[in-house]
Amino acid sequence: MKSVLRCAPALLLPAACTAILLAAGAVPGPRPGPIDQPAAQPAVRPRVSYEDAERMARGGDTLRALDAFQALAAANPDDFDSRVWLGRLLTRVGRRAEAIDLLHDVITRSPRHVDARVALGAALLTSGRGEDAYAVVQDA
Repeated sequence: MKSVLRCAPALLLPAACTAILLAAGAVPGPRPGPIDQPAAQPAVRPRVSYEDAERMARGGDTLRALDAFQALAAANPDDFDSRVWLGRLLTRVGRRAEAIDLLHDVITRSPRHVDARVALGAALLTSGRGEDAYAVVQDA
């Protein structure tokens, strides 16, 4: 029994990494309400709605979705869901360092944002930083 317990952490890392990658493209949970996320008025109204930008991202129109989520995030820096999508898309186009910085900022400002942790874990994992990825999602 002791040998099984000693190897359990070694078995969890590959499973956690697989879960990170699978969850990175999963449907995000419900958007936080006013209690979870402070309401902020955008300085400039973006041309594309969150729903349209998400539809673009899920439909494979990565570059248009990237532009849309950049506009949404710029208009409302407290819109963590838009920033998480932006991080996912940055990871998708290979701009992992930017994605990691952005998603780390989201987690710093909203530590319980599970989608941000999963997206950051995926960005770290695809950057070859599996142990860091595991540590990030372990706290989710």
